[in-house]
Amino acid sequence: MESLRKWWARYDAGEDTFKPPVSKGILLMFEKLEQTLAAEPDCNLNRVEIHLKDFTDYRYK
Repeated sequence: MESLRKWWARYDAGEDTFKPPVSKGILLMFEKLEQTLAAEPDCNLNRVEIHLKDFTDYRYK
């Protein structure tokens, strides 16, 4: 998620010409989900962090 946040910042500043693969809207939804999970009384984590992985070329062996 942090990589996507930084990528969007660079893209918005004109420092990167490649548009991030996740829209800003989706990024905001992921951030809200992180906050919701962290605020959940039954969650035993101090800080929740979502990590994304692209499995496009993944092949199970």
